[in-house]
Amino acid sequence: MWISLALLSAAASAATTMSLKTVVARGGIVVPIAGYRGVAGLVLAAIVVALGLLPEPTAAYLRLTGLMVVPEVAGVLCMAAALRRGELSRVQPLFGTLPVFVMLSGMIVLGEMPTAVAALGVVLVAMGLYVTGLRRGASWAEPLRELARTPASWYALAASVAWTFATMVHKAGIAEVGPLPWAMTICLASSVGVLVASWVAATVRRFPDADGIAAGTWRRIALTGAVFAVQQIGLQLALRDAPAAYVTALTATSTVLATLLGIVALRERSAPGRRLAAAAMVAAGAVLIALGR
Repeated sequence: MWISLALLSAAASAATTMSLKTVVARGGIVVPIAGYRGVAGLVLAAIVVALGLLPEPTAAYLRLTGLMVVPEVAGVLCMAAALRRGELSRVQPLFGTLPVFVMLSGMIVLGEMPTAVAALGVVLVAMGLYVTGLRRGASWAEPLRELARTPASWYALAASVAWTFATMVHKAGIAEVGPLPWAMTICLASSVGVLVASWVAATVRRFPDADGIAAGTWRRIALTGAVFAVQQIGLQLALRDAPAAYVTALTATSTVLATLLGIVALRERSAPGRRLAAAAMVAAGAVLIALGR
């Protein structure tokens, strides 16, 4: 069952990423992110209230919420910056590093050693990410040089690192209050956290990126939030039933869907064959990690 839920989360994640790409490309980052996360939180809150699952504000719950907000907000802001600065089909495969980081964290923090099949999956993920940066006739060292100078790549990797820490907290949050209440908490707390972080950093004084947002863009933000709610439902329910490393690995199959959407829907035509091949390798590695459970 957790595999079906993880695949549902992967499909919704790809749709969320593509939709968010079109939103942040038109203007600001803060309001769209806070908006779609807030919409998702309200959708999930309605479900939680209807099911009578509202969490009690215990000390443990509040502590876990505080621990989750910082890496979750950092991750989503870095993701939006990466999407704004780079093409979707180039940036999305770099988010495939998340299963690798989560598995390494599990080995260090939890003492969880990968099986041979999972280790092969890690190798495939690494190969896929490397191939993403290759051009025909270019040096094999070019991806390393590009990673050193391309801001979109920096932000994508930073998002994966931040979400690695967030994922560790998610497991504890689910154990404390359940998957749906925790998903609601993630969305609402991160929405507020994005606004607070922007205010503290003084990067946005009166949210000027909201001034020029058209009605159609607001509708896209709302749609993105609704899809993200589905992504969170699948993800948190899967995390309840399976180890975090394997769930995040399987949800990395969204790289194939998002890369295909970037090439077909957004007409990102720069080396589409190579990018699809690289994304497929990342996804295949992620599946092997999941099967290595």
